[in-house]
Amino acid sequence: MACCFPWCTSEEAVRRKHVYEIRDYGRVVTSVGANECVSSAPFSVGGYDWAVRFYPHGVQNAEPGYASAFVKLLTPGATARASFKLTLLPWSSSGSRRGQAIKLCPRKFGGVGGYTAWGRWSFVKTTKLESPAFLLDDTVRIECDITVFVKRKPAAVTAVPSAPPSELPADLGKLMTTDSGGAPAPDVLILVGGESFAAHSLVLWMRCRELYDMATAASSSCVTIAESDVQPAVFRDLLRYIYTEALPDMDGLGTAQTIEKLRALLTAAVRYKMDRLKLVCESALCASLDARTVVATLAVAEQLHLTTLRSACIKFIASSASQIE
Repeated sequence: MACCFPWCTSEEAVRRKHVYEIRDYGRVVTSVGANECVSSAPFSVGGYDWAVRFYPHGVQNAEPGYASAFVKLLTPGATARASFKLTLLPWSSSGSRRGQAIKLCPRKFGGVGGYTAWGRWSFVKTTKLESPAFLLDDTVRIECDITVFVKRKPAAVTAVPSAPPSELPADLGKLMTTDSGGAPAPDVLILVGGESFAAHSLVLWMRCRELYDMATAASSSCVTIAESDVQPAVFRDLLRYIYTEALPDMDGLGTAQTIEKLRALLTAAVRYKMDRLKLVCESALCASLDARTVVATLAVAEQLHLTTLRSACIKFIASSASQIE
């Protein structure tokens, strides 16, 4: 299957196995509550730091009586592509008892639309985990077999000075602050659902002609947008992108919240004819499809007539029909 990430064309696979021993299991079970975890020490694979997180009483979406396990990317600000297999290891080497295992195909971790952690809500039944085959001397073991796909280093070439990144987004972003001394004052006021947003008509002319046309067509410098068109929080993210080309900060959000935010921003991008933002959101959603959210994402793709996103959703559903919620 071809990779859907444009930056992974020249990669090499770096693989490592790490065994997380959860000692004093009895104490862990009594001291850790539902939706709480214990974590392995960080381990490095492919230049990134990772950890195994174990939830003895499961996470919110786990089936009753199941423990949960996840692999988490720890490196701040990193974007990585990795696959892994989590296995509950039996203590006997006879092979008569097979450990519980889950395997994940390559996924994007970190960055826009990527996951900070991935695993299985219902990893293993507690009764199985606490059986003598897997619990010995109050210790259980989970093996993480992880493969990280990293860019191959190019052959050595003569170093040449590289051009610095464009400072235009950062400079335009300064116009959004009230303390950017001496900067031109906003000349357009946009009202959305009772909240007001100041903007510069020149920036709107450069970055979003739809909003600029609305501003110039108004009888005053104040433009009112119906809340049915866009929510204030979404418009704030849209305006921030207009000035800085930056997506909203989604660190700390769960997978479902991140995808919901991307869908809302995608809808606004289509509504105000911001083609680049539309492609950015559509690409991020294609890379973030999962069983819990794919149906709602498909509905948005149908509504907005987005053939690429629609095709990706249908292919995902066809390949994961038994997991769709």
